[in-house]
Amino acid sequence: MCSHLKMGRYPVNSSLLVLLYACSLAAGLDIQASQSSATVSVPITVTWSLSAGDPTSFGLMERDLDDGTIRDIVRISAGFSSSGDAELTFANAGQFVVQGIKQQSLASSETPDPIGGAIQIGVVEAPFTTSDSFQRTNPIPPITATISDTTVTPFR
Repeated sequence: MCSHLKMGRYPVNSSLLVLLYACSLAAGLDIQASQSSATVSVPITVTWSLSAGDPTSFGLMERDLDDGTIRDIVRISAGFSSSGDAELTFANAGQFVVQGIKQQSLASSETPDPIGGAIQIGVVEAPFTTSDSFQRTNPIPPITATISDTTVTPFR
């Protein structure tokens, strides 16, 4: 068996061809979002679809690209479904990658085991309005009423 194949003028290692072929057969979990941005504390919906051989229980991991922190893992139990929707809510602004992982939760020292592709979502702070500013800086004090029994004495 030849250890190298020639494709055009460049030699190609046969093990590389096998690896590339194997990767082309394994599609894996697919995640899609109808939008590439989100607002802090406002849920967005992503859709997922499984390929043959994918686990039916998995997690959608939200990893902050700014500091590498895993912010959340949304648990998915697909049952007999091959596709579905998941709601994601981001608590912080920044750039996030949503990646399918085999685990539904992670211990502090556990490394995520990715499946399929990933998407990137840019998350921004909620818009600041003038009425928000007024409410925060000038709160309306509570009204306290005290009612007590009194006796009225007429003047003489």
